[in-house]
Amino acid sequence: MTVHVRRLPIQLLPDPSRVITRFFGPGEINRIRDVVGRILAVPETTVAALVANLERDFRPIHPDIDAVFVEHYEAVRHHIPIDGPISDGRRRLIGACFTMDYAVEAAALFNPSMVPAVDQADVPRVRSASS
Repeated sequence: MTVHVRRLPIQLLPDPSRVITRFFGPGEINRIRDVVGRILAVPETTVAALVANLERDFRPIHPDIDAVFVEHYEAVRHHIPIDGPISDGRRRLIGACFTMDYAVEAAALFNPSMVPAVDQADVPRVRSASS
């Protein structure tokens, strides 16, 4: 089957102001614990630098990024294997690792249901059990 393509002068360009943050849960509890364990192993000075870089990069797009990181930290806090105090920076770094940017419009544009259906005029009709 040949697909004929006609290019249009339309360009889709990214707009970072139209991106939201969402909680990113990798699914299995073991994966969450593995991520948290790796973050707990990072030296505190490195944590501070990483959080500063994240805030510098994301604050222009998401002015409330610190609150988002803390909220996402709270969502995984019960998976943290230590009872001792955790620094504010490390809490935000953990939260950042469970945060993702999400472009709602991109999801809508690239959803497979947005593709025109293939012409099925010559496809044999499927009989149901009740026919």
